[in-house]
Amino acid sequence: MKKILHIIAQRPEKTGSGTYLQALIEQGEKKNYSQAVIAGIPANEPNEYFKTNVKFYPVLFETENLPFPVVGMTDIMPYKSTMYKNLNDDMINKWKNSFSKVLTKSVIEFKPDIIITHHLWILSAMVKEMFPLIKTIAICHGTDLRQMDLVPNFNNYVSKHCRNIDNILALHENQKNEIIKRYQIDKNKITVVGVGFNPNIFYTNDTEKNIDKIKLIYAGKLNFAKGIPSLIKSYNKLDIDKNSIELILAGSGTGSQFKAIEKMAEESRLKIILKGSIPQNELSKLFRESHIFVFPSFFEGLPLVLTEALASGMLIVTTDLPGVKDFFGDYINKKGLIEYVKMPSLKSLDEPFEEDLPNFEKEFSKAIENQLKKIKNEYYKKDLKVKKVIDTMSWEGVFNKIENLFNS
Repeated sequence: MKKILHIIAQRPEKTGSGTYLQALIEQGEKKNYSQAVIAGIPANEPNEYFKTNVKFYPVLFETENLPFPVVGMTDIMPYKSTMYKNLNDDMINKWKNSFSKVLTKSVIEFKPDIIITHHLWILSAMVKEMFPLIKTIAICHGTDLRQMDLVPNFNNYVSKHCRNIDNILALHENQKNEIIKRYQIDKNKITVVGVGFNPNIFYTNDTEKNIDKIKLIYAGKLNFAKGIPSLIKSYNKLDIDKNSIELILAGSGTGSQFKAIEKMAEESRLKIILKGSIPQNELSKLFRESHIFVFPSFFEGLPLVLTEALASGMLIVTTDLPGVKDFFGDYINKKGLIEYVKMPSLKSLDEPFEEDLPNFEKEFSKAIENQLKKIKNEYYKKDLKVKKVIDTMSWEGVFNKIENLFNS
C-alpha cells in the first residue's frame, strides 16, 4: 500500500482547506494507507491534531527559529496569523528554512510514494522543487489565486515550479480555467474534483423541523470579506416578528473587523447568536435544527459548507459564487433549494464597492424572504432524489477521484 504525505502551510484545522485535509486523511485511513502530515502550528498549543497512527511533522511557529504566528492564506484567519504580504526577506527566509528542514526530515524518515499538498502557492512550489521525482498532487483552494494578486513578487517562482506538479486538483471548471491562465499549466494535468461532506456527521433528522421559530445559520470566518456586515443588515430588513426568528453565526474572527461584527450583532433589531468556533459534531446538530443557511461571501473557491448545509436538510441563500451552480447541477438548482444572489461589483478580489452594497443587501434580504415562504408553505419536504444527488458529493467520492490519479 502506498504511503501518502499530506502538506499544508497553515494550521490543519479551523479553515476550509484544513477540513479538506482532515477529510482526505480520514478517507485514506479507511483504505489503510500509511499517512503522514506536515502543517504549521503555534508552538504553545497542544499537539493533538491527528490520531496516533498518522505521523505528524509540525513546523512550529512563535519560536526562536520562526518568531511570528502561522502564516495564513487569507488576510484575516480564524486564529492569530501572519499575512504573506507582510513577510520581509528575513521572515520568508526563516519560513522557507523551517519548512525545508521538516520536508527533508519527513521524506527521509517516512519515504512517501505520493505527496498531496494544499494551495498552489509557495510551499507547493518548494515541494516540487525539492522532490521532483516524487509523485505530487496539489489542490487549489482559491485563496492561492488571491495571493497571486496580493503578493505578486512570488508569482514567477510559484508558477515555474507548480507547472511541474504531476496533477492539479481544481474545485470547479471556472477555477480550472483560471489555473490554466495564471500558472500556464497544461490543462491535461488538471482534474476537477469538487468538495465533499461527511454523511456520518451531516445528515437530516427523521422528524420535520420546528417552524414556530425559524433559525438562520452562517458558518465560517467572521470578517468583512465573508459579507457578514451585509448579512446582518439584510437580516434586519426582514418584515417579521422578532420573536419568531434568530440568526446564528458559527465561527470566529480577529481584530477590528470581528469587533465591529460583534457590535452589529449586539445592536441588531432581530436576535443574533454568536456561537464562536465549534466542533463539527456540534455544528451539524445546529444544522439539523436550522432552516436556512445564509452565505453572503464575496470570494471563495468552492465552499464545502454549502454541501454540508444541503445534506442537513436546509434551504440556502448564497452569493452567486463562480462554479457553485455548475457544481450542484440542474436537479438541485431547479428544485429551488438554493437562492443565488448576484454579487456586488468588487474593487478587489473580495472587497465590494460601498455604493453597491445597499442594493446587494436588499436583494439578499428578498432571497431570505423567498426561502421563508417556501418553509411556511411546506414547499421543502424530503426528496429521495435530492438525497441521492447529495450523497454522490461525499468525501469518499472526492477521495476516489484523487486515488485514480495515484498511478497515472
